[in-house]
Amino acid sequence: MGKSQATAAWTPLTICRESFDGGKPKKREYSRLNWVALSYASFKGGLQVLTRYMAKEFGTRRIRANSIAPGPVRTDLGGGLNDEFEALLASQTALGRVGEPDDVGGAIASLLSNENQWVNAQSIEIAGGYII
Repeated sequence: MGKSQATAAWTPLTICRESFDGGKPKKREYSRLNWVALSYASFKGGLQVLTRYMAKEFGTRRIRANSIAPGPVRTDLGGGLNDEFEALLASQTALGRVGEPDDVGGAIASLLSNENQWVNAQSIEIAGGYII
């Protein structure tokens, strides 16, 4: 088994692009998918669909289902943010800062209040305009 075949066997989501010149491979490029981004995006998309299905299922009982999709928030999760990473995240946010736990908590409290009793089946991004 050649090296490229062994690589393909171990990394099934490796993308191979070839260009040909007269039937012979001229250039071969490999790139791998970012597993972290792939996993995160799959989970986030699945949560949005689950939220809509739960709203439909529980709506007859007047139970609302919504989800919150927070952007970068200053927490201790994963060891917290160092100054350099926080500055990078803030630079990619329209409001120029990372969120605080109370920013997300306020949105959750609002969703639970009677003022938002018509909000249902929504995935609400609380991100301060992260990467617009």
